[in-house]
Formats: sequence, structure tokens, C-alpha cells
Amino acid sequence: MDTIVKRAAGRGVRRGFTLVEVMVGILLTGIVLGAGYQLWSAARRDVALATTRQTLANEVRQSLDLMAKDFQAMKANTLEVTASPDGNSATIKFERFPLKDTGTTIGVEGAEPVVYQYRKPRLTRNLKNQGEHPLAWNLTSLTLARGERSATDPGAGGLNDMPADESGINARMDIEMSASAKVPGSKRIASFTGHVSVFIREEFYATVNKSRFIAMSKLVATSASSLGDTDADNTMLTMGLLDPEALAKLSKEQLNELHSKELAALEETKQKLDQLNGNIADLDTRTTGRLSWNPYDWFAHGTDITELQNDIKKHNTAEELTKDIEKLDAKIAEYEEQNMKDTFSAKVPDFQSLDKNSQRYKDLKEVYELMLRDKNMRNAHEMGQKDTPEEEKTEYKSLLDSYDPSTMSRGKLPDGTEFNETQEQFEARKAKAQMIQDTKDKVDLAWMDSNEGEDRVKVYSAAKDLKDLAETKKAYAQSKETHETNIDNIEDAQAKK
Repeated sequence: MDTIVKRAAGRGVRRGFTLVEVMVGILLTGIVLGAGYQLWSAARRDVALATTRQTLANEVRQSLDLMAKDFQAMKANTLEVTASPDGNSATIKFERFPLKDTGTTIGVEGAEPVVYQYRKPRLTRNLKNQGEHPLAWNLTSLTLARGERSATDPGAGGLNDMPADESGINARMDIEMSASAKVPGSKRIASFTGHVSVFIREEFYATVNKSRFIAMSKLVATSASSLGDTDADNTMLTMGLLDPEALAKLSKEQLNELHSKELAALEETKQKLDQLNGNIADLDTRTTGRLSWNPYDWFAHGTDITELQNDIKKHNTAEELTKDIEKLDAKIAEYEEQNMKDTFSAKVPDFQSLDKNSQRYKDLKEVYELMLRDKNMRNAHEMGQKDTPEEEKTEYKSLLDSYDPSTMSRGKLPDGTEFNETQEQFEARKAKAQMIQDTKDKVDLAWMDSNEGEDRVKVYSAAKDLKDLAETKKAYAQSKETHETNIDNIEDAQAKK
């Protein structure tokens, strides 16, 4: 017996946990799990915030891009802006010259009508009387300024009939948009503001004295008082390459001033490109099956869009980025074709034989995009409310509720916002709402709930976000190349003084 006891003592006696040790273990486990849950909850809320902010950014950027191109190609003396004093509504009409096949050169004949309708918070565009196409749904303000006038300046004559000036400064149009929206399922507000300044080409070249060189520094220094934004993106004011013959006529002091301005603009453009590369790198274009919505998942897999994302981040010339965007457009078209096919093949038997330029196809696509956006916002709303106490939860209000003809009133939006609207405009708005009501039952988004469907929607949405960033990077790349060439031309002129 003594031998057995000694052997047991040599090996050590096994014992259980004490009650105190068990309680401490439970406490520590609870702390760790609680901290993990808080991090997980915060991650879900951040996803909802990021989704809302990205939606606003896309709306503003795409709207600014279209308006900038339209104003740049505007035919002289055709602008007609009617804005309410409170800035909550405006009708903007003018004729614009079409872009040539190159996509960058503006034609000089065949002007076509363009109409923008701003009815806070919506902005629509109508080209060639093809019907209103929605651009933005969440605008809180739209500011237009030309020279030193804004669209709502009392007694200043607005933006119409601007007097010609020798410098051509009155041909400058400043556009600023702000958008905001409540983050679904929370009390937070997401917002985004963007602005751009362009010159109406025909008016600029018609008014400026061709025998006199206008320093870019003078044009940049003149900003509309209504904007008052000291951080305005001056790189967007580039008028093109500086003429060596015009540079030869400048004094040494003028060349030095212009050289300094171009160097500063080049440095600012490079900083913008660095920021864009960061935004491009942050975009999640991967697929992870059912967890594809989770940007924190470590088991994500790259896609064909991820490959293009890497190329777009790596490439820095406008020529390279143009080719990248063409490839991206082709991929987006593939995803869109498959998405539309899965959405309508069951309830619209002849969908695949429809002409994509037909009004029926356009109506189906418009309602599909509306309902897809509504689905994404509903998901974000549910995600944002997972940690909200039951008594504080709010009911999601569908976007489709605002398209009920039976509840529509002339000059009034569903949220009570009033604006100026003719009977003809009201009837057109009701007809659009009726079309949406008649079409919505043909939209079947059930395929999106499958693993493959979730991933495809995620990658498709990321691809569209990537295109927006790529287009912006291309514009800055073109600006960078222009500044570099201008600096070389200025330095050549300086060397001859």
C-alpha cells in the first residue's frame, strides 16, 4: 500500500476545478464573447453606413458627370433656368451638341434638347424627349452658378442671358450637389457633397479675344460667391493644352506665374490620383458565398472584376485606363444580361427576344433597377436594426410606395415637399408611376437569395462602383498628362526669354 501511495504522489494527484475557478472562467468567457459581439455588431452597422454613403456618392458623381458634359457642350444662348427662391426645385433646359464617335470631341451641328428636372430630393434628365431618366433620389441641394451669378440670385437675372465678357469667365459653370439619407435601421445620417466647374466651350471661344492669352490662374481665381468653397477642385478647370505660340507672347513674369500654377495643379492632381487608388483598393470585389456581404471575411476569393480592379489601380495613363474601362463595361454587360434574364424569363416569356432599344425593354430595366435598389436598402435597414430594441425598431418604407398614382398630388411629393409643377408635368409623373405599378409584378428577384445569386449581385454592384472610380481616375490621368505637357511648353518658352 505504501508503494502505491508513493507512486501516486510521484505522478501528482489530479483534482477538479474549484467553484471560484469555474466562475472566473465563465466571467472571462462572457467578457470575450461580449466584446466579440460588440465588434460584430459595429461591423454590421458600418456595413449599413458604408452602403448608404456609397449609394449617395454614386448618385452625386454620376449626376455631376452628366451635367458637366452637357453644359460643356451647350449651344450658346439656349439656356433657360427656372428655379424656385427656396432652391428646392428647378427646371434646366438647353440644347447641346452631341459628342463625336471619339467620345471626347464635341460636334458643331445637330444640337439636341436636354431637360433637367430637380424636385427635391429627385433629379431627372430628359435627352431628345425620350422621357425622364432618374439620376438621383436623395439630393438635399443643387447649386448652379455662372460667372458671379447663381440660379436663385434675386434681381440678378439668374443664369439666362449672361452678358459676354472679354475674359470668357461668364462661360464658366459651377455645379454643386449635396445628398443625404438616413442610414437604414439607425439614427445616423450619411451625406456626400460633390462639385465640378466646367467651361461652356462654344461661349468661351466665342467671347475670348483670340489675340490675347488668358492665364489659367485668372480663371481659377474666379469662383462663384454662391459656392464659397475654398477647396474647389481646380484641376477640373483645365481647358486643354496651352498653345506654344500664345505662351511666346507672355512676359517672363506671366510665364513664371503660369508655371507656378501648373506645378501646383499637377501636384494636386497627383494627390487626387493617390486618393483614388486608395478608394479603388478598398473596394471589395471578391466573392465568398453566403458571407459575400461581409467585408471582414478572410476567406474571400478574387473574381474577374478583382483582376480588373488591380489593373485599374496599377495603370496611370489615360490610354491604359480607357482600355480597362472598356473591359469593365463588357463584364458589367455580361452580369447585367444574366441578371435581367433571371429576373424576367419566368414572367416575361418573350424577354430574350425584346429589342434593347424598345420602350418596353427600357421600362422593364428601369423598374428592375428601382426594385433592386429597394431590396438593397431593405436589407441594409434590417441589418442596421439587429441590435435595436424591439420597441425602437422602425418599419421600412419601400421606395415603391412613392409611386402610387392614387396617392399622388400635383406639386407635392409623398414626404410633403411642395414644388412648382404644371398639369402636363404632373400627368407625366403619374403615367410613370402607373407604368411602375403595372410592371413591378413582372420583376422576380428570388434568384438573388441563392448563394450564387448573392455573390453575383455583390460583384455586379462592386463592378459598377469600380467603373465610377475608374472614370474619375481616367479624368485625373488626362488632367495630369495635360499639366505635364503644359509645364514642358512653359519651360521651353521661359528658356527663350
